[in-house]
Amino acid sequence: FGAASEEFSQRNINCSIDESMERFRKVTNAVKQAHPEIKIRGYLSCVIACPYQGPIDPKQVASVAERMMDELSCHELSLGDTIGVGTPAQTVKMLDAVRSALGTTDNLAVHFHDTYGQALANILVALDKFGIEIIDSSVAGLG
Repeated sequence: FGAASEEFSQRNINCSIDESMERFRKVTNAVKQAHPEIKIRGYLSCVIACPYQGPIDPKQVASVAERMMDELSCHELSLGDTIGVGTPAQTVKMLDAVRSALGTTDNLAVHFHDTYGQALANILVALDKFGIEIIDSSVAGLG
């Protein structure tokens, strides 16, 4: 679980984004060495906004997403609107930036919290405009 926000990374896992990537790399390298058949799914938090830092630049999201896919060899990356403040317009800007950085959306998933009732609209944008078909979900707020 990485974050696109430096402040969230510091408060959530007590290190910078760069430090978190180094930590994650040690784990993913050990897994790949011991069990190369295991696929690694990455999670990127705060792709729209951070509760501490405010709005997150889509270019920052794209940069961290690219690092997670390349440096950690993730087979899939879930992009999370951690605090549920995203709108469809913000989702389009973020996914455009990530698609530009990765060259595709084939290995992406989305994770939208419904704090302000925008999750379904954001999912629809991800499905219709970007072809993202992997959607994290929960039942009764669990999951």
